[in-house]
Amino acid sequence: MAILRFGPWSVALSGAGAINPITDFTSPPLGFSSPVNIAKTDWPNQEWGAVYLGFNSGSYVSGGVVGLGDTASVVDSGFGSELRVRFFYQTADDISVDFNWGFVNSAPDVNGSFVWNKFTIEGNTESDSGSGVNGSESINLEPSALGLISVSVQLPSGFGGTIEISFT
Repeated sequence: MAILRFGPWSVALSGAGAINPITDFTSPPLGFSSPVNIAKTDWPNQEWGAVYLGFNSGSYVSGGVVGLGDTASVVDSGFGSELRVRFFYQTADDISVDFNWGFVNSAPDVNGSFVWNKFTIEGNTESDSGSGVNGSESINLEPSALGLISVSVQLPSGFGGTIEISFT
């Protein structure tokens, strides 16, 4: 199946044209645009990437772009934190990406939570959620002209530490 490229960045599954990359994360980016990745490889002019946004007590504190195999993180203020990561993908073959998450330097009895969602332009959806100290989830990326993966990991108030997320 031949796929016409969307992107290099997009805001929604509508594939509404090429969106410029976010380069300033001093405040929360408007529209939460994200890279469009080709399977698990780099485009000739763009490395694989996912946008992450970190929040403490519901307020934006940091963000950036993380590559495949790199780690996104946010340090908890002690009053609850969340790390959101998202990217678009295109693939002609079934592949999977592993979503890895955990809490570093937190209280030993921390019970954080995660949720991930997948949506495709063809109308397919899938999601999962859970809790614990750390884990890894394999997300199947079925063939799609444009798919969206969004992930959220939350650390409840009172535990402190750092939330970390990576994709492999």
